[in-house]
Amino acid sequence: MTDDGIVAHFKELQQEKKKLQNRLDHFRFRRKDLESKQGSVTDKNRLLQQKHDNMSRTIEIAKRKLQESQLQVEKLQNENDEHQAYIKLVKTSLQKEEDTKDTYLIKLQNQFDELSNDFRGAKKFYEDEELEKEVEHWKNTCQRRKISIETGAELVNQISSQLKEMNLSKTDSDEKPAKSSWKEVNTHQDFLTSLFQEDFSKLESLITQEQNKSQHLGERITVVMEQLKTKQDELKKIHNTNV
Repeated sequence: MTDDGIVAHFKELQQEKKKLQNRLDHFRFRRKDLESKQGSVTDKNRLLQQKHDNMSRTIEIAKRKLQESQLQVEKLQNENDEHQAYIKLVKTSLQKEEDTKDTYLIKLQNQFDELSNDFRGAKKFYEDEELEKEVEHWKNTCQRRKISIETGAELVNQISSQLKEMNLSKTDSDEKPAKSSWKEVNTHQDFLTSLFQEDFSKLESLITQEQNKSQHLGERITVVMEQLKTKQDELKKIHNTNV
């Protein structure tokens, strides 16, 4: 090979080397670029992995929160059911109370009407005119009872005096016949006297009892009249207060 051929071949080799060097530089650049991209991708992958891990943890937390929320919802639903049942019970109780109150109010109204009627009747009864009539009625009753008792007592006294004045002496056989009616009366004188005396004693005891009853009745009438007068004054005060 000549020197020119060697030089030419050397130049070709240099050009080939230069081409290869350029290709090597290109590949090195691409490698660096790929390495750089790989690092970026690795960083992104790491970030994505972190995000994935975070999302996984978030999902797990969300699941637990969901379960807790479901449990809370069930608990609240149970409490709501209990509250609804209690509210229903309270409403039923309130309705019963309302019905009882209405019944009680009607009863009170009826009692109030009765009291009003009684008050009007009592007010009329305890008026001076009515009270005087009542007092006069009881006075007349007491007076009639007293007169009746006095009449009975007077009759008893008259009969007792007549018995004492009777002269049932024995009749002499010379003055009157042996079968005279006076002799018959004289025979039963003791029996008749004891008989009348027993009846008169009972009658006197009865009259005494009636006199005591009459006195007690008079005293009772006096007390009742005083009570009526007091009640009349109280009703007048109540009436004046309401007016």
